Amino acid sequence: MSMTTASTPLDVVPQRGARFSLMQRLALFNVACNPICIQHARMRLRPMPTITWCVITISVVGFIFALTLFGLTERGEVDRVEAAKTALLPLIVVQGVLLMGMGTQAVATGIARERDKELLDYHRMSPMPPSAKIVGYLFGLPAREYLLFGLTLPFVAYAVWVSQVEVLTVLHFYAAFFSSVLLYHMAGLMAGMVSRRAWHSSFMALGTVVVLYLVLPIMFGRVGLLFFDYLTVRPTFYGMVYEELQRQQHGEWVSSQMELAERYRLVPFFGLLVNPTLFSIAVQAFGFVTLYHVVRRKWVDASWHPFSKRFGGVFVLGLLVLTVGSLWPLMTDPGQFDDFRERLGEIGWAAAFSLMIGIFLVVAALSIFLSVSLTSPTGHTASRGLRRAWKAGRDRPPMSWDAATGWPVMLVMLIFAEAGLGLLLLGVHQGQAIELPAETTRWLVALAVLGPLVVIAFQGFYERFGQRLTILGLFVLWAVPAMVAVLVGGVFDHWKAALYIASPCPALSGFFSIGFIMDTAAGTTRRSEYLLKGTPVDAHAVNIIWIALAFYAFLAVLGQWLRWQHLRATRKQETLRLQARRQASPPAPAAG
Repeated sequence: MSMTTASTPLDVVPQRGARFSLMQRLALFNVACNPICIQHARMRLRPMPTITWCVITISVVGFIFALTLFGLTERGEVDRVEAAKTALLPLIVVQGVLLMGMGTQAVATGIARERDKELLDYHRMSPMPPSAKIVGYLFGLPAREYLLFGLTLPFVAYAVWVSQVEVLTVLHFYAAFFSSVLLYHMAGLMAGMVSRRAWHSSFMALGTVVVLYLVLPIMFGRVGLLFFDYLTVRPTFYGMVYEELQRQQHGEWVSSQMELAERYRLVPFFGLLVNPTLFSIAVQAFGFVTLYHVVRRKWVDASWHPFSKRFGGVFVLGLLVLTVGSLWPLMTDPGQFDDFRERLGEIGWAAAFSLMIGIFLVVAALSIFLSVSLTSPTGHTASRGLRRAWKAGRDRPPMSWDAATGWPVMLVMLIFAEAGLGLLLLGVHQGQAIELPAETTRWLVALAVLGPLVVIAFQGFYERFGQRLTILGLFVLWAVPAMVAVLVGGVFDHWKAALYIASPCPALSGFFSIGFIMDTAAGTTRRSEYLLKGTPVDAHAVNIIWIALAFYAFLAVLGQWLRWQHLRATRKQETLRLQARRQASPPAPAAG
């Protein structure tokens, strides 16, 4: 079925080259009038497959609902109200599987098949705005899953009516639920556009859902970065719904869940207490906008970088704001700081502070490395951009172009990271949870200098040698010395030589800096909090930190010098090519 056969108003899609009126743009964003959405909805809602899935869904949901509701009431364990509350939980799980699992997979595989059939190139030539096309695919491809979700709503409505759960609470939950669904569907759309095969996109989409729903919250949620938890619906469920779903009885299991409900009731962010639903929607909107930016740029031109220069800086800034805002209450409020230490097993306050500083630096480093790699031009991109700029009468590509150097944007990202670290230390100074001695300043400065040097070196080599050679160089520079050091220290027991062999790896010098911060912050506390003090490593750790600083200062200068020489050589080469082309072209005939 072609896109133009959809039953939409004739004035919705104008002829190619015509300008869109405001009403036409609004009509294209209306999924009921969007021709791409209608086309794929009709394909996904063909009678036989749809009837089959509807029968399966209704049967499974009806069985689970009846088993939970009548199984509890008929045995006399609880009354109907509590049984209906309990029945809501499996219904929510089934809805999540339908939309977040099957829906995301349908979006990823659908857009990948469109790309393999070269239909995306056809849609690129259509006069519709790219955003309207993305909306069409975003809601058209999972049309069957939305229908199956709708079949579960009567069961949910009956359970809500019987259980007497507040309707406003349910609406709050489903606001965060659908926000998560849109985020995961956009992740599936991005996976389908960047994967090489259609079946690859399915695994990439499911892997993305697992990472967003399980890996990131587990890895970072426990160490203070709770905003990763809000990429899911769990905080909203625990904070607003769970108290009304749990049974009215006492016990260890219920008390542990009450602790989770209390933890997610209000979100501490900087000095504010934010509603969990609003915070979930805000965090998921940030993720949605990031994925949408990548999809839109790849939709307009597959050769464009995933991030524009400006959005690369915005992405780093947004992630750092969320990180600092999550760590701020822990560093300024003694009560929350003690709760954080208790969740980690009653660790000392110096270890907890060092851990939070380390977590911030890890998030800042990963976000900056990712943005730099997604915004820096390769040699081919720089050459093509230079020719395009000359054709437009410009001396060099503007800073907003993909062909422009990423050096200024990288500096802005580093300024954001340094400002975030300074803001955290200001919060420690003004708060009452942590008292830092003056000796920790030198090691904080060492971290604040080492990180930018590594990033500057990485950016220079990335623009000069490209992605593959730079990643190979990082492996040789970081992983190989670490593996050799493990062999030398573990097998041959030459641990001193092993430390110096592994000194090119910035993780080692960063770990030693964190260790010195922890040891100096421990002060007069119990000796068990010391990480390096009193160990044989103590005497060599300072030398390794200085070696790393000098080594990466040299690499930073070398990388930027090579980048500048490469840009200069590229400019000279393109100038000679342009001159040769002009000399080879025949002269224009004289007038008259």
